[in-house]
Amino acid sequence: MIAPGAAAREGEAQGLAEMEGWMKALSENGGNYVRIWLSNPFWDVEPDQAGVYDEAKARRIDKVLALARKYGLRVKMTIEHFRALTPQESSQSWALKPVYHTSHGGPLDSVTQYITTAAGQSLMLKKLDYYQKRFGDDPVIFGWELWNEMNAMRVPRDSAFFGWNRKMLAELKQRFPKNLAMQSLGSFDDVRIRET
Repeated sequence: MIAPGAAAREGEAQGLAEMEGWMKALSENGGNYVRIWLSNPFWDVEPDQAGVYDEAKARRIDKVLALARKYGLRVKMTIEHFRALTPQESSQSWALKPVYHTSHGGPLDSVTQYITTAAGQSLMLKKLDYYQKRFGDDPVIFGWELWNEMNAMRVPRDSAFFGWNRKMLAELKQRFPKNLAMQSLGSFDDVRIRET
């Protein structure tokens, strides 16, 4: 029988070994950059409670940054990717952030509240502060991306959406003046997407 802590360490070792294999192959083939989705469960420093950060996960990020240095790679850190807080908002389980929902002790009732309320915005600002203190000036990080395809969130593309992006990009750049501050949008290869 494997104790829970040992199982977690084993899973971490296996995950990091896979990352090292990919990073080594990338480097050997002339690649020079990787993108890490910090909100992926393997890396997510906020797995159980809104605004409470897991140092064990942060040390896991330290290890992947060390691998990037070892193989001469630079890293783009993508902070968020969620599209909804509950299965009622989205059936894509990989795109949920339930720790922010009131049913899990979080401060929000919907993903729209994440961008439109002070409580929602403070979650991102607090996380930016945490990352800045933890990783801020590491030169292996070439840039910080707020979100993967934020336009895929289940929120209106209105003044609140664009206002959030302007504010958070400025906040990101203030905290990471030596890095690129980025935001990404999903593909516009479909007329329905271009019209929204």
